[in-house]
Amino acid sequence: GFYFNDAIELTGLPVWLNDSEIEIAIEAMISMLSEKNKIDLAILRDRLAKDISCKGAIKANKSLSISEINQIVKNLSLCENPYTCPHGRPTLIKLSHHDVERMFKRIVS
Repeated sequence: GFYFNDAIELTGLPVWLNDSEIEIAIEAMISMLSEKNKIDLAILRDRLAKDISCKGAIKANKSLSISEINQIVKNLSLCENPYTCPHGRPTLIKLSHHDVERMFKRIVS
């Protein structure tokens, strides 16, 4: 886990934190210290999980293979709330037949 002394010396990191995520963790701790002047480890873990998952999310315009798409759908089906990301943004949208027709300029309106 994270360990702090009175001088806010970082003496340990959780084993689940990858090297590439250390900067995110430190930024989250600094933010928490500036907001509350203390670090609540439960809130920090929650914030880190959210931030790390969003940073690792698939970005716009990234092409995915069918197997990657199937894995995402499978993973979403295992989530407690598959409809939003940890920050509340939607992970799925429903398009009606009318919406699709309009997007392909088959309907004007």
